[in-house]
Amino acid sequence: MRIGDKDMDFNTILAQIAARHNTTPEEVYRQMQISIEDAYQKRFEENGRAALWKELGFEDQCPTPEQFLEKIGGGILGARGLLR
Repeated sequence: MRIGDKDMDFNTILAQIAARHNTTPEEVYRQMQISIEDAYQKRFEENGRAALWKELGFEDQCPTPEQFLEKIGGGILGARGLLR
């Protein structure tokens, strides 16, 4: 994943988050997956959520944390001209 002029490895990102929160990269990943799965399961509960998941390309399956971060990060950073 490229952010600005830095190549960011997913495992490095997990390790940095874990260090900031005094936990392990595995626990960070697990919590990310739980949160993503919860949001995906609730995608039809509020107007617009299902369309957002579809727009992200996850209409038929719940993404992994890597897939989700790549789509979300790419969209936000790309819109700001920071993703190369």
